[in-house]
Parts: sequence; structure tokens; C-alpha cells
Amino acid sequence: MSRYDMETEEFARMLHHIADEVQYALRVQSYDDCNTCGKKNCEYKPKPGEMVRINCHLWADKEQEHE
Repeated sequence: MSRYDMETEEFARMLHHIADEVQYALRVQSYDDCNTCGKKNCEYKPKPGEMVRINCHLWADKEQEHE
């Protein structure tokens, strides 16, 4: 196998890895998080600048919390 073929193969692997990472990021961005949660007084609500919880089992719809 020539050096060009090896570099092309490595480049293809890197592109596949990047595509996987982008798909993962898009999937995580679609999850509900603290910013879309309707609970006002949640014990896990982060302070400004802290990481939010994603896909939390305590998450509640904003419309249902007001009823």
C-alpha cells in the first residue's frame, strides 16, 4: 500500500469520526435540559455558568407546571 493510500485511508477515518461526533452533538442538543424545564424550584437547577442536566428524569413541561 502506498503512502498516499494510507493517508487517504486515515483521512477517511478522521472524516467518519468527525461525522459521528457531529451526530452525537446534535442528538444531545435535542434533549430536554434545565433551560427548558418547567420546575421553578428544582434542587438540581444549576447556578448561572454551571452545566445543565440533560435528559433529566425530573424534567417537567413548562405548560403542565403552570396548571
